[in-house]
Amino acid sequence: MTNAHAIVCGRTGVGKSRGFFIPNLMERLGTNMIVTEATPGYEQGELYTLTSGWRKQAGHRIYSFNPADMSSTRINPVDRVRMAPQLEKAKEAEKLADLIIMNGSGEEQRVDPTWDRSEKQLLVSLILHAAATDPEMGHIGAIRWLLLSGINRVRETMAKSKSELAQMEFEGWLGSTSENFRFGVLSGLMTKLNPWITDQFVALTEKTDIDFEELRNQLFTFYIAVPSRSRDSKLIGSLLVNFLLDYLLDTKATMKYPTAMFLEEFTNFGKIANIANVLSIVRKAKISLVLGFQNYFQLERVYSQKEAQIIFDQPATQIYFRQKNFREARALREALGTTTIEEVTVNDTGRVHEFIQGRALATPDELINLSGEVIAFTNDTWPLKLRLSAPYAYEHAMAYPPPERPAHEITEHIRWRCRTTEQKEPPQQQQQQPTNNATENPTGGNTRNRRNKDRNDRSRDAGNRDIRNGDNKNRDNRNRDNRDAASRDHHNRNFNSSARETNEDRSQEGQSSHSQPLDNSPEVDDVWPS
Repeated sequence: MTNAHAIVCGRTGVGKSRGFFIPNLMERLGTNMIVTEATPGYEQGELYTLTSGWRKQAGHRIYSFNPADMSSTRINPVDRVRMAPQLEKAKEAEKLADLIIMNGSGEEQRVDPTWDRSEKQLLVSLILHAAATDPEMGHIGAIRWLLLSGINRVRETMAKSKSELAQMEFEGWLGSTSENFRFGVLSGLMTKLNPWITDQFVALTEKTDIDFEELRNQLFTFYIAVPSRSRDSKLIGSLLVNFLLDYLLDTKATMKYPTAMFLEEFTNFGKIANIANVLSIVRKAKISLVLGFQNYFQLERVYSQKEAQIIFDQPATQIYFRQKNFREARALREALGTTTIEEVTVNDTGRVHEFIQGRALATPDELINLSGEVIAFTNDTWPLKLRLSAPYAYEHAMAYPPPERPAHEITEHIRWRCRTTEQKEPPQQQQQQPTNNATENPTGGNTRNRRNKDRNDRSRDAGNRDIRNGDNKNRDNRNRDNRDAASRDHHNRNFNSSARETNEDRSQEGQSSHSQPLDNSPEVDDVWPS
């Protein structure tokens, strides 16, 4: 195998893994490998299960990422921005944001690109902020947590960001959007970050376990597997592939061992940004790139027609497994071309007849019924028909089990989404809390309770006095005028006393209201102008 690129084309079940990828992983032990594969469900990939043990025995450091495996090697994509030189941080943040927006949309595309552009501008500022903040909050999961808290909390946080560039980018986004439009942008961006809604994805991308300085001098193999039916996993897989590809391009001059990328089912890992330039740059960096996919139409589902044609045409080596339908077989027959057949016959009179005619190198029927063979195109030869390795050729090497690693734990910080103790309490407890505080506050709830008790006591005393006055009138009718005068004087005194007590209560109530602590926290608009 040279540094030239290659494509391996064949439908599921025709033997791409057993016939091509596994033999190369078993034989090329002096080369670093980055290997991708798609799995039917949330299980370990076939290439990892069958080849990682053998490569570990050969001295390779084994790394792997599988969203279903909590013992996976963790990688934080934001670390790419954090490790970049100061002048390169903005470019790296924009590249990461572009990958998330591009691969997070799925196959559906918005008619108006304004939404995606605004989401990208907001995400760039948030990534720059995450790269400058504490590592505990410097990951994509924490960015989504911040978005969940609402636009006001986002504005307050970004106003205090340690990155001046993040502040300026966010201020520019605020100035170019209306209030209603911002809510739509936040909602759309949160949807694109839905892979980080689960604790497991956050835990596997909150930090990076790889020592990149040691990686330069290591023999290593990195396996990345994603479930083919999970769009969320595809987004994370695409970020990891691009993360490692950028690292290889940055360190190509200092890598001790040659490196190859075997990207089986690579269309399941989303887009590789600017694929045409990447293919050219990777080859100049002496990194061999093998792209495995099912057919040309699968490329067009992920890439544009022009990009798919570049991917299809640029690799000098092309390997085709058994075709599964007549349309694909006919296209391959036309690519193979024709050969000249000469037939010489002699008739009864002794005359020699020569017949020269063209014939296809392989008919569609022959290509559909290939067994144990592949068709190969190279840059220096005519089309070749090559026999595959026997299925049992590497049974001894495939018997080595994959390496074991301890599983990562999901911390309380992740479980509670970085919320405080007060935010964790159930709503019922939070509603009961003011009542408890009121009983402890001498100028709060107790004052109101005493005031209500005094009013009840005064009403009861007034009723008793009315009863006594009625009895006195029945016993002594002779001094009626004097009693009436005394009753009026007594009523006036009670009225004045009640008025004084009411004024005192109002005074106490005013004092209690002034004694409550004032909330001097600034409004959001004071932190960052609308």
